Amino acid sequence: MTEPTLRQSQAAVALIRVRDDAGWKYLCRWSLSWQAFHFVGGHREGVESFHDCAVREVLEELPVAPADVSVATEPMAHLEYVAFSESARQPTHYVMEVFKTDLSVDALRDKVEPRPENRWVSRDEIRAGRAVYGIRVRPPADLILSKLGL
Repeated sequence: MTEPTLRQSQAAVALIRVRDDAGWKYLCRWSLSWQAFHFVGGHREGVESFHDCAVREVLEELPVAPADVSVATEPMAHLEYVAFSESARQPTHYVMEVFKTDLSVDALRDKVEPRPENRWVSRDEIRAGRAVYGIRVRPPADLILSKLGL
């Protein structure tokens, strides 16, 4: 008898952050399906590289032009771990790469920050799993930052 195969998930995360007087803040987006904030990113499609996935996800999720975006060529980290998937409701083997991503000052100010689904979230809020007004932050955000040592 063979053991059941774990569900697989391969994704890229575009880690966008700024530093202010209070420390680092991370750009998170509201997910209607998860009812929570999470980083910009998503699943790889076909034979797409992790890097290309990160670029595509930024352009799909944020109202920015390609000229507004700079995604590092090399990942900050290649992460592999097993965790329970809320959406699939089963243990899942996650493989993801996290890329440092910068947006132009104009794009942030004029296109990203004014939209209510985008929020700067502090490390403490991510660790607590709650952002402004107690709105939920998905637990994988804390796991990703912890694995990065941030």
